[in-house]
Amino acid sequence: MSAHRNAPMSITIQPIGIIRFYTREQTWPWEPGMSASDVLKRLGIPEELRANVWLDGRRVRPETLLKDGQTIRIVSTLLGG
Repeated sequence: MSAHRNAPMSITIQPIGIIRFYTREQTWPWEPGMSASDVLKRLGIPEELRANVWLDGRRVRPETLLKDGQTIRIVSTLLGG
């Protein structure tokens, strides 16, 4: 008997710091070809926040393709003082 995955394919988005003013933690359906920059655009994060996407503790490039089941953390490099 083979195991079938019945759960929908998804990614989890975790905003960190100031990014939480623009979005909350959420889960989206995963789509083949979805990139880190696609997520930032869909969230409407202003470019001036210089948001970075982290996967598995590592910063990734905007063109990085996301995989089903991943949790991405969005962090702004813009710091006020």
